[in-house]
Amino acid sequence: PAKAFVTISSGCNNFCSYCIVPYLRGREISRNSAEIIDDVAKLTQKGVIQVTLLGQNVNSYGLDKGDITFPELLKKIARETDIKWIKYLSSHPKDFTDELIEVISSEDKVANYLHLAVQSGSNNVLEKMNRKYKIETYIDKIAKLKKLVPSLNLTTDIIVGFPGETSADFQDTVNLMKTVEFDDAYMYKYNTRENTYSSNNFADDVPDEEKLDRLQTIIDLQIDIRKNKKAGRIGDIFEVIPERKSKNNQNEILGLTKEDLMIIYNSPDFEIGKIVKMKAVKLIGNSLFGERI
Repeated sequence: PAKAFVTISSGCNNFCSYCIVPYLRGREISRNSAEIIDDVAKLTQKGVIQVTLLGQNVNSYGLDKGDITFPELLKKIARETDIKWIKYLSSHPKDFTDELIEVISSEDKVANYLHLAVQSGSNNVLEKMNRKYKIETYIDKIAKLKKLVPSLNLTTDIIVGFPGETSADFQDTVNLMKTVEFDDAYMYKYNTRENTYSSNNFADDVPDEEKLDRLQTIIDLQIDIRKNKKAGRIGDIFEVIPERKSKNNQNEILGLTKEDLMIIYNSPDFEIGKIVKMKAVKLIGNSLFGERI
């Protein structure tokens, strides 16, 4: 009851060479900004305190219609509605602007959480993927954002074994992960998708065994990075929306922070539709545990 999703656009104009979405969903179409803001306002009247804005590429919102930009939309929702938290999915690095960085850092309602799919650390691979950015630009944008938002929770997507990916290209991805230190990552080995540009034009020339080895390497690396990043959160204060009771312990509540981090805490009450303050006190395995303050 406390959370809702609002679609702000459909379709995609990017035509990444491995992706079928533009062919299945068509070109990008943005909804009218006034309708979106009205939707959010109505949701808050029903008790919603967190809204997640959805689009295949939210960063290019409005560009097709000459409506307001995505950063402007975030500001208007934050200032013209009673919503408490604003999250959004998904962002494309090529449209991730300094204006958006400024809004994330200055608008308190905009969550300190960003999913920004990098896909590869190699410029050679990014070019074949048709991602339309250089890895140096990606790193620079993240550095700017982390400087302004130290508590940022940053996640990403990574594909290994893309056609033509050499050992040096893969090492670029490993180096990127060590440099950026993503809080978490969704990691995949490349599989051909029928009727995509890559399946029609590139030979799937990285052996499956090599793909699996590369995938396991980055999974192991990310596990270590994630553990260290979460350990660094111990002692931090978070605002938390209770999500659900633990299946194993009815007195344990699983909550989601404004940074989109899961935190577990003890409470006899499940406070639906509330925001509670929490201090992270320990890390067990991959789980942060907190105490009410």
